[in-house]
Amino acid sequence: MSFLTNLTGDIYVNMDRNLNFNLMKLIFTLLFFSLVSSVNAQVWVDQGAVWHFDYTGLGVGGFVKLEYTSDTLIEGKNCQKIESTKSTFIHDQNGDIISFGTSTSLSGITYVNGDTVFYRRNNRFYVLYNFGAQIGDTWIVDTLSTGNGNLCGDTSMVQVVDTGIVNISGSNYRFITLDTVGNSPFQLIGTFVERFGAYGNSYISDPMFPTQNTCDPNSFEENYIYDFKCFQDNSFSLYNPTGESCEYALELDHVNEIEFNIYPNPVQTDFTIDLENKNNVKQIQIQSILGEVVGIYQVNSSK
Repeated sequence: MSFLTNLTGDIYVNMDRNLNFNLMKLIFTLLFFSLVSSVNAQVWVDQGAVWHFDYTGLGVGGFVKLEYTSDTLIEGKNCQKIESTKSTFIHDQNGDIISFGTSTSLSGITYVNGDTVFYRRNNRFYVLYNFGAQIGDTWIVDTLSTGNGNLCGDTSMVQVVDTGIVNISGSNYRFITLDTVGNSPFQLIGTFVERFGAYGNSYISDPMFPTQNTCDPNSFEENYIYDFKCFQDNSFSLYNPTGESCEYALELDHVNEIEFNIYPNPVQTDFTIDLENKNNVKQIQIQSILGEVVGIYQVNSSK
């Protein structure tokens, strides 16, 4: 840039081509970021958020409902409590569909800051989704857990393998696709969309939060296949791309309910499961409050 003056002392600015080009790039960049910010006005869910997912596993299936149930203040951050209700069904030897009932647990606690959704694990906050991330970016989702002897490391990390824009109900939203890095004891796999969370299919034991990984390529690890079904919250009307019932599962014509009692409750160590009819039950699977499988038992008697 050079400055020229005329006889009256007025100053003129002479811009070279490079400066003109750089200014045009700056203007384009500002317009681009203005467009992105106008498209993505909200990064995380509103109150009343409810998700539905169909899921299938080895011989079982059903649906999972995640609900943003309440707010809680943790370390000065306004957090959202998200609870999970899983309804499970199987086919018995007669071809009838048997309901294993429902189980409810705390799926996760989240809060949002800018483009990033955080979640709480082992009394610490970790990045869950960063919708401003680029392909190749990584972040840590856990540092305090190990698993399966020496097969897993002591740090769980995910990597962004894809990004883009998806149109939902006439509006554009950013998405990121994540995969687990190396021998992480916890894994997070799937596509996640700002304002919604999990979207499409995922192949682990929770559709939205990190879950335990065996880290053993030679072992069988039963992970469920989750298919996104429905979403809504207080400021977003029901999004149901399939048009089917949000709690539709396995084309249920009729369901035989399994009746059982568990005692004592609460319990410290040992407890009893008393089945009304053991012939309808082949296996019992026990999960922690985080949805991690801690025991699988074959049923040989009614207790």
